[in-house]
Amino acid sequence: RDIGLGTSPWEVPFGTLVGAESFEAMDHWYTGYGDMSAFGGNAPDQNRMYQHGLEYLEKGFPEIDYITSCNIAYGELVE
Repeated sequence: RDIGLGTSPWEVPFGTLVGAESFEAMDHWYTGYGDMSAFGGNAPDQNRMYQHGLEYLEKGFPEIDYITSCNIAYGELVE
């Protein structure tokens, strides 16, 4: 597990994982494209994603994983 994820200033969190099942699911995300090209990786270009959408991702990044659902938890987060 990459415990350093989210510690760099350019990494913006978009959610909180709750429970062992969430972490187990994340452990299976494909990470082979690496970081953004500015940092030496081959990840999708955000501008091209915005301009060309899903077609750009499907054509150039066939192994990429997608978040297809999420739940909003109200109240305090218990860790």
